[in-house]
Amino acid sequence: MTTGSLLGPGRDPLNAWKTKSNDALELKLVRTTEDGTISGEEFAPEFTYPVFGEKEEIFGYRDLHVKLHYAAGSLATYFGIEYAQQYDERTRKVDDIPQLLSEHMSPGYTDNYDAFLDTVRRDETEFRPFGEKFYEYELDDRDGSGTNDGVVFEMYKCNFSTPGCKQYHKRIQLFLLWFIEGASFIEDTDPNWDLVFVYEKRKRNGQDIYSVVGYMTYYPFFYYPDKKR
Repeated sequence: MTTGSLLGPGRDPLNAWKTKSNDALELKLVRTTEDGTISGEEFAPEFTYPVFGEKEEIFGYRDLHVKLHYAAGSLATYFGIEYAQQYDERTRKVDDIPQLLSEHMSPGYTDNYDAFLDTVRRDETEFRPFGEKFYEYELDDRDGSGTNDGVVFEMYKCNFSTPGCKQYHKRIQLFLLWFIEGASFIEDTDPNWDLVFVYEKRKRNGQDIYSVVGYMTYYPFFYYPDKKR
């Protein structure tokens, strides 16, 4: 596990209570493996300033870890905070991490990791992509090892009136802030937006299991054929 790096040492004793938010934030897409165990690789964000400010630091904690783990299919979310010590708030208020994240996160996450893992397991049989499938492609040997069966990727189109699509988009859009500089959220009250999600599909015991790998949004509009767009 990567430990949030302390800023400093410097001369300011408060530096010991400041953590680079890019280091503290732990992202993970969690799924089950062939033998039924839980698997997920940690990765770090490129940017955290939209949530934690231009300095990309969090004040008030030592050895801080902020965990955002997602079920790889449904994107059901676990949010947890771990730290070794918290600064005495009688002299200075610490950063309210849940409040800062709640301004951008979809509601409905859990702080119970066992309950989260139960959801990951249920995803195997219960989660299905939203909308209408319009394309698929296959990679025969994704990691180049020569030992894997083909992996199928399916593309689905939906909009905010599609059942479940709006809530799913609320969960995935936070990744924009972590990895695209200057990104902002679109208005999900505008019915003209269309969305495309790409899923990896694997088959296990005759059951299709889906994991999201990416998405895009686009805004259709009319133009006259003889005019420039």
